[in-house]
Amino acid sequence: MAHTTAFVAQEVEGINTVKYVTISFSGTYATGGEAVTAAEFGLASIESVQPNLAVSGAGTTVYNARFNSSTSKIQLYVAAAGAEFANGASLTDITLTARVVGN
Repeated sequence: MAHTTAFVAQEVEGINTVKYVTISFSGTYATGGEAVTAAEFGLASIESVQPNLAVSGAGTTVYNARFNSSTSKIQLYVAAAGAEFANGASLTDITLTARVVGN
């Protein structure tokens, strides 16, 4: 799986920087999710990543996402089934917005 990150906005919240980003996925899904790094968000460290609850994608399927802080990966789920994407599932046209907090 691969992705690109586009920045939408940025603000300061206390000692942290908050970045609002759009992440566009490509390729196929790998079980466990897509790794993200603080550097790709212009940060030294990540405190939290709060993905939008509704991930947009092709067709009428609704997807969910969550950030696994222990692995620093964004995991994608099929909302109706509540199950993580299958290993090797296509990520064509799937994007999400997220609020990334770090410093």
